[in-house]
Amino acid sequence: MNIEEYLFKVEIFQKITPEDVRRIADVSKVVSYPDGQYITRQGEQPDNLWVVCKGKVEVIVEKGKEKRHVAFLGPGEIFGEMTVFQRDFATADVVSRGGCNVIEIPGEFFKDVIYESPVSIGMMAQKMTKRFSELMKKK
Repeated sequence: MNIEEYLFKVEIFQKITPEDVRRIADVSKVVSYPDGQYITRQGEQPDNLWVVCKGKVEVIVEKGKEKRHVAFLGPGEIFGEMTVFQRDFATADVVSRGGCNVIEIPGEFFKDVIYESPVSIGMMAQKMTKRFSELMKKK
């Protein structure tokens, strides 16, 4: 898979310069996860942002012993943005469903690039607000 070509198809990457997309692609890698494998866990502090490029993942919030489904994310959708930008702990588990491939992007590098683009900052803020709202509805 050509990471750069794939990223150009994802909305957030269409708002930054082609050179910046190339820079991000150069430091990113494709990772495969089998069905049921956790990509990140609630309470962890991952250093990455992910883009689903094949298959799907499930976002799950744990409260006590109860697990609540928040969303399924498929190709072209991102996750990990709240942790990267807020430097906080993950608010949900993300689990591969049916096997998936994701593009793993180093969070600090991504954040530095996004901060150079006001349009991208606005899009990321909207995405984070929407994601937070979805999480609050599930709690």
